[in-house]
Amino acid sequence: MATAQELMDRGPLTFEDVREFDPDEYPGELERGEWIPLTRPGMGHGKVMARIAAVLDRYLEEHPVGEVVCGDAGAMLEYAPDTLRGPDVAFVANERLPPEGLTPGWWEGSPDLVVEIISPSQTFRGTASRVREYLLAGARLVWIAEPKTRSVTVYTPDGSAHTLGPDEEIDGGDLLPGFRCRVAELFSRPRRS
Repeated sequence: MATAQELMDRGPLTFEDVREFDPDEYPGELERGEWIPLTRPGMGHGKVMARIAAVLDRYLEEHPVGEVVCGDAGAMLEYAPDTLRGPDVAFVANERLPPEGLTPGWWEGSPDLVVEIISPSQTFRGTASRVREYLLAGARLVWIAEPKTRSVTVYTPDGSAHTLGPDEEIDGGDLLPGFRCRVAELFSRPRRS
């Protein structure tokens, strides 16, 4: 059996090739058959990821319309050449869940809602490309969270995008009926007086 490095040297890679990669040894994503190494995010990034997942999970306790996951769970977006992404936070609606619920494997296509948190090393061009990939693979909403400005840009399949500041409200549209919160709440807990 070939090692991960031998497979990367051979290229282009497939989902089957990278399924055996040790994520601790080779953190990354598959982009059109090429393995893209990723640096582990910092603690601030992880805090925002956990906060967004917690806000969505709290909503789902009262509105059980699907499942939320976080931590770069794999989503197979394109085939031949293969593209595997790991959104920071993702939501899948009940109508798309298999009867047994979420399985240990990667998700086929894009989750319904994808949340990506901007890291200091990310570029606008790279982020725009990822948004396009998720929408083409079936995402109904993509949120790009920017911790520096505490803002979220919301993208939809019709090509629209709008940025919301920390004091504005974000909603879940038809995908998450009744979901509303101040954008600032996605970045930190509300302060208690």
